Amino acid sequence: MTRSPKFGERPRTAVELAAEKAAGANTRTHELSARIGASTELRGSLSVSRTITSTPQLGEFVASRRKAKNLNQQDFGDLAGVGRRFVSELEGGKETAQIGKVIKVLQALGIDIIVRGR
Repeated sequence: MTRSPKFGERPRTAVELAAEKAAGANTRTHELSARIGASTELRGSLSVSRTITSTPQLGEFVASRRKAKNLNQQDFGDLAGVGRRFVSELEGGKETAQIGKVIKVLQALGIDIIVRGR
C-alpha cells in the first residue's frame, strides 16, 4: 500500500513505488503459500487421478482442489500468478483459456498434466 510523503519528505520515485508494491506482493504470496503449505505437502501421499475430456470437467476439478485448500478465487489467483477473473472463467469451463495460464494454475494446485495416447 502506498502512502503520501510526510511534510518535508521527498516524493518517492516510480521505481521506489514499484519496488514497494512488489515487496508487498511477495509477502502476500508467502502468506498464502504458508496458509496452504500443509495441504500441498500431502501431494506425495495422496494421489487423485482423473480423466478429463472437457473444459467444464477441468474447471470442476480445479475448483474442487482450490476449495479443498480453503482458498477463494482471488487469493488463489494471486498465489498462482493469474487474475481472479481467469480462475473464475477456467472453473466455469471457458473453452478458450490460455494454456500457459492453465498450466500455472495446475502447478499451483500441485496437479501434474500427463499426456498419453488412447
